[in-house]
Amino acid sequence: MEEAIDKKNKQLSSKENEIQQLKNEIEFLKRVISNKNRKIFGTSSEQVDVNQLSLFNEAEKFSDSKVEEPTLEEITYKRAKKSNYTGKKDNLANHAKKKLVKVI
Repeated sequence: MEEAIDKKNKQLSSKENEIQQLKNEIEFLKRVISNKNRKIFGTSSEQVDVNQLSLFNEAEKFSDSKVEEPTLEEITYKRAKKSNYTGKKDNLANHAKKKLVKVI
């Protein structure tokens, strides 16, 4: 009976060790994923030069706020497609006229 208890205790301790190892591995993989996500989606390490940003403000510096903005015209185009299908009746009518012309 004691042998069975010792055997079960050993199995229990080995399972607990395995569970702890798996928990450690999961925690490690979570940190790896977090680092990769931070590297991909995180803030950029690029440095911003103030002189470069001033190029984009040039239009505002020289613009006059009292002048009205020009109105925008909307231009629309409409194109009609020509159908090449003449239909059965048109073909027969043209065919009959040709025969009459030849007979007369």
